Order: sequence, then structure tokens, then C-alpha cells
Amino acid sequence: MADWKKLLKDILLADGTMDTSETEFLMRSFLDDGVIDQEEIDFLVDLQKSATSTCKEFDDFVSIARKK
Repeated sequence: MADWKKLLKDILLADGTMDTSETEFLMRSFLDDGVIDQEEIDFLVDLQKSATSTCKEFDDFVSIARKK
């Protein structure tokens, strides 16, 4: 089975950017259980570092997640 992080990263960053709709998808997915765990935070930070550009909503989401 493929690693979910690699597969999702490849899909989300196919165009090199993190946009608002992709951010909303991640927010719904990661906040579904009410908790963002360290693995999810690490994934968000990796996306942020790997993207060629990110929207303000994504940067804000990563910032909030890192503070928890």
C-alpha cells in the first residue's frame, strides 16, 4: 500500500502550489476528529516547505496547527 503522505503530497502539489480549496480539504480532513496530531502537523510543514507558493489560508492553518 502506498504511503498516504507521499500520495497526498504528490496530488496536492501537482501544480506546485497550495491553494484555498486544497487548504479547505486538509482542514476538513485533519479536523474531522477535532485534533491535529504531530504526524499531521509534520505533513503540513513539509507541504509548506515543498510548495513553490502557498495561499494565506494555508499559511494560517499551518501556523495555528504548530501552536497546538
